[in-house]
Amino acid sequence: MRWIVRAVAVAIVIAGVVWLVRGLDLAAVGDVLAHARWWPVALAATINFGLIACKAIAWRILLGAAYPVPIGRLFDYTVTSCAASLILPLRGGELIRLWLLRERDGVPIAHSTAVALAEKLLDIVAMLLVVAPLPWLLAELPRSVGPWIVALAIGAVAAIALLRPLAARLSAESWFGGVVAAMTVLHRPRVLISTTAVLVASWLVDLAMIALTAWAVGIDLSVGGGLLVLFAVNLTIAVPSTPGQVGALELGAVIGLQRLGVCHEQSLAFALTYHVLQVIPVAIAGLAFNGRQILAKGWRSVGNSQASNDPGPRHRRDRE
Repeated sequence: MRWIVRAVAVAIVIAGVVWLVRGLDLAAVGDVLAHARWWPVALAATINFGLIACKAIAWRILLGAAYPVPIGRLFDYTVTSCAASLILPLRGGELIRLWLLRERDGVPIAHSTAVALAEKLLDIVAMLLVVAPLPWLLAELPRSVGPWIVALAIGAVAAIALLRPLAARLSAESWFGGVVAAMTVLHRPRVLISTTAVLVASWLVDLAMIALTAWAVGIDLSVGGGLLVLFAVNLTIAVPSTPGQVGALELGAVIGLQRLGVCHEQSLAFALTYHVLQVIPVAIAGLAFNGRQILAKGWRSVGNSQASNDPGPRHRRDRE
């Protein structure tokens, strides 16, 4: 089913890319890029690492006192994860982060998987908090946007609410039961609020990157317009499709900007610039931090690891 979903997603992206290039004036796109202001792009590429730092802080909060991995090391792992997901299918960089946490910090795979899922749920909630004002900021939006935001918010909150009763019904001895039990950390108000606040900050950094990129290519983008682009991009990349979300991100950005009346060529110039400023610096940093794991060992080790209730090497040594 996972591969079927991905195949459908890839087919949609390919169809979207065909639509993007149909009747496109490549010379006009090149002209927009040639006259772009590059210092806002450089600034956006720099603050992108602030977004990654927010993700690392969120992981530190969710790991809690049981596994006190330093924020600096989590930043290293998060950069490596993002870089690996650019070349591995199905966002395989997430597996490398789990493997690094297991091998270097003794975090069981089941526990780090639970943290990853918890962070994704709260990330959705944080994004929806940021984009919630959209229906009031952009009156010309389609009526479907508001219900989409509400539906996604209800789904994320319901998933969090169901964790505690689900954990009580599952055996903690099973791998899945251990994952669900670890995710009940989200029922602690301090953890829930602090993690969500950090992730809201990460979305605001992303919004600032969108604003800087739009300014660089000559697009006058309001706050509401930036929120629409943020929402559209993240809807199109929600399901893993192509490595690095090539084509999917561009499709979301162009759809969002064209809804605001931005021309096709300028929209695509924005999308390409926004994608590149996220990819190149992170790829370089990730290869510098853990290039060997990205290119060879990491994903194989995760795939071959014993995921079911593996206590990790550090805890095995402690028992011995």
